[in-house]
Amino acid sequence: MIGLVKRVFRRKGYSNIESIQKYQTVYNTPEGRWVLEDILALCKYGENALGGSDRETNFNLGAQNIGIELAQRLTASVKELQELKNKEELSTDVYDEG
Repeated sequence: MIGLVKRVFRRKGYSNIESIQKYQTVYNTPEGRWVLEDILALCKYGENALGGSDRETNFNLGAQNIGIELAQRLTASVKELQELKNKEELSTDVYDEG
């Protein structure tokens, strides 16, 4: 999962580390856990996306994409992402100086 999370955050930038921390803070409360897991269920996260038609399948895949993004935020290792961000900043600094 961390590999997928890394790709997402490279694509979006590491400014999301703070938002990940906020998602995880909410998730770590009983009410927050209930709400976020309910949203994942509404997104059909972990279910089969195939529908009776292409249109239904595409709709389900779109809903699941939201669930995947949410699950990535809830399970991401903030420490690992911060370390990766720091390494990339260091390598960029070395590259810029060269």
